[in-house]
Amino acid sequence: MKNNFLFFIISTIILAGCTYNSPHISKNEHICFSEPDWVLNPPHEKNFIYGIGIAPENLNGIQAQRKSAIAKAINEIATQLQTNVNSQFTSYEVQNNAFSNKKYNFSSIHNVNNDINAKIIDFCKNPNTGDLYVLMRMSE
Repeated sequence: MKNNFLFFIISTIILAGCTYNSPHISKNEHICFSEPDWVLNPPHEKNFIYGIGIAPENLNGIQAQRKSAIAKAINEIATQLQTNVNSQFTSYEVQNNAFSNKKYNFSSIHNVNNDINAKIIDFCKNPNTGDLYVLMRMSE
């Protein structure tokens, strides 16, 4: 009887360990131990624009990391769309007795003319590096 009870306890612990879900990986993501192929070779498909976002681990947790990766992918998609660019470049010289310094200032604002309606195609988290990868796609 003692052996059966001990076997039951050990079996329960082993099964509980096997069904444990990591808090860092959601059901929508999968684990990858290297960069996904699509990072260096993004898909090319007629009538679609793709964006890739990579985010390192974030002190604010997995949700902040996910938002960062998605924002980077959306930004990559936005740069491929028609945009209006306003930029300003200024330079000036500051003299102080015998010394002079040149200073430069550059600012740029990009406005996207379209709404971005992208969908997440793939998520991948590397447990070794902590990096989170996202692949997004939008219709042209």
